[in-house]
Amino acid sequence: METMGKYLTSTWAAAISVCLLLTLYVINPIPIQKLQLNTFDHFITSLEKKQSEEIVIVNFGEKSVEKFGQWPFDRRDIAKTIDKLKEEGASVIVAPILFSEKDRAGGDDELTKVLDGVVLAQTPTTQNNKPDSVRRGFAAIGPVDPASYVYRWAGGLRPLNQHAEAASGVGVVATVPEVDGVVRRMPLLVNIASGLYPSIPLETIRVAAGDPSYQVKTNESGIEAVRVPQFPAIPTDERGRIWLTWNNKFEILEATEIDSRVKDKIVILGLTIEGVGGIIGTPIGEKWAHEIQAQALQTLVDGTSISRPNEARILEGVAILILLCLFLYIVPKVSVALTVPLYAFFVTTAAFGSYYLFKTQLQLWDPSYLILSGSILFAHLIFNNFAREFRLKQQIKKQFGTYLSPALVEKLQKDPSLLKLGGETRELSIMFTDVRGFTTISEHYGADVQGLTQIMNRYMTAMTKKILDNEGTLDKYIGDAQMAFWNAPLDDEMHARHAVKTALEMLDDLASFNRQVQAEGIPPFGMGLGINTGDVVVGNMGSSQ
Repeated sequence: METMGKYLTSTWAAAISVCLLLTLYVINPIPIQKLQLNTFDHFITSLEKKQSEEIVIVNFGEKSVEKFGQWPFDRRDIAKTIDKLKEEGASVIVAPILFSEKDRAGGDDELTKVLDGVVLAQTPTTQNNKPDSVRRGFAAIGPVDPASYVYRWAGGLRPLNQHAEAASGVGVVATVPEVDGVVRRMPLLVNIASGLYPSIPLETIRVAAGDPSYQVKTNESGIEAVRVPQFPAIPTDERGRIWLTWNNKFEILEATEIDSRVKDKIVILGLTIEGVGGIIGTPIGEKWAHEIQAQALQTLVDGTSISRPNEARILEGVAILILLCLFLYIVPKVSVALTVPLYAFFVTTAAFGSYYLFKTQLQLWDPSYLILSGSILFAHLIFNNFAREFRLKQQIKKQFGTYLSPALVEKLQKDPSLLKLGGETRELSIMFTDVRGFTTISEHYGADVQGLTQIMNRYMTAMTKKILDNEGTLDKYIGDAQMAFWNAPLDDEMHARHAVKTALEMLDDLASFNRQVQAEGIPPFGMGLGINTGDVVVGNMGSSQ
């Protein structure tokens, strides 16, 4: 068991920990991905809150149900709402509501008449393999086919033909949650039945700019940017996604309360009817589905380009490797007082550095796993250090506890460097004692060997106490004799004085001891005692066992 403990707290075990931590980084399991995404959430949500000047949200909520009746509303009422928005000066109207089936109330023709300047929704689906016919032109620039990198669905669900043809734009409503079910990024392009389709936010930008098509730039890693010709290029990740900003606040109106606040604004219609509107998890809590479209559109309008560099993961891995190897080399060699500031420096540098890069460059660099893995290894190494120190203290206590005073043992435990193993020449004061009159004492006990043993133990205990009290080292018992010395293994400049002082105190204790044993009918003990000071070779010597 002790051998196993030594192995688990060895440097080799720490090296294995390094390998396991690096392997975990390469595998990148879901808990590690969640940790990274939560870190990015803290960065992105730290952006200063601002009120949107370009977008207004108009909801079909419970108040609208009171006016228009149950959902789905008669599309004549929706047409009147859109008409009202146009009257109040709305610039572009976005309706992320699917009108894929005929209106049972017969209001489709009225809705068709007001769809100029409106962007409608279509959605990808796995329930059919029909290609959606409402497409826009894409010009691909670069070495790879962008359709092979974006998210792909077998089929799509589109608006009614009459609506799609009358609307100024039709965009895809598609959110792709991360591994924890939270939406942080939105694809600007999707692949439906081998064709490229724009998202609603991107289609809204195209309609607002008055452009007929899109440009997609690719590199060897995938998609690099998407562009509407009259609008600046929009950098994306390799799958055509953008990171959304979540610091935007929007004016929110009920459809029954439309007024001049929509003038010259992009208006996003949404459903907030209980049990009808969709709720989606975001870094700032659960939000209605159309509010996510609003955040994505505002991100595009602002030109906010939050990015995670393609080389980020590799460089983070290199930084983790360097940090772990540095800890593995340094921590076992220096004291805790030095390693804790070192650990704090690296943790602070990683956290502040990544935060600084986000604030100044809007780049996402992940310090979480570097801090996590560094902390785990640091804790392992510090535990190893404490375990080794504990074993050393126990070894010192085991080796010296029987012939040094507790105070000297404690001193050695605190500073093992005081102990010099092996032989060295130094000046010692050495004391020898033996019992005078031992024959008389042994004859008193006769065949009672146990009795003789007990009285000798009492004598040795009494005499040894003074040796240890005066910081002497009890070297050995030789029959009825004792050998002790001063100035080893710890330095004692007053070793001769302490040896003589011990001798005088031992003689006093012997007198007290004799009064006790004589009262018990035991012959008194005599003691011969000699001290000499000189140079000797002293040290821990013996076999390897």
